[in-house]
Amino acid sequence: MGRVFSKTFSSAHFSLKSRGNAEKNNRFAIIISNKAIPKSTRRHLFKRFFANQLEAWPDIAKDCIIIVSPMIEAAERETVISEIDEALKILQKKNGTTI
Repeated sequence: MGRVFSKTFSSAHFSLKSRGNAEKNNRFAIIISNKAIPKSTRRHLFKRFFANQLEAWPDIAKDCIIIVSPMIEAAERETVISEIDEALKILQKKNGTTI
């Protein structure tokens, strides 16, 4: 059996699952299903949005999967940004690092 991702953070707009990795950098996968957002252009817009936000995260040697909810389209940008920041704080607390 391979290494398992554990649920680290969950909000109305996305869930984040993480696990440690042997490298010193973070790796991310952003999953947005066709059911969540039917139009591919909108899915790509949200993937770029998440990628831009995650670019600023410090390297804490984590593999992360972000699963986006259909409720993301109705969310305000600032709300999602604050949830991403909260996910980072929780991830760092579990990792034992601080900003």
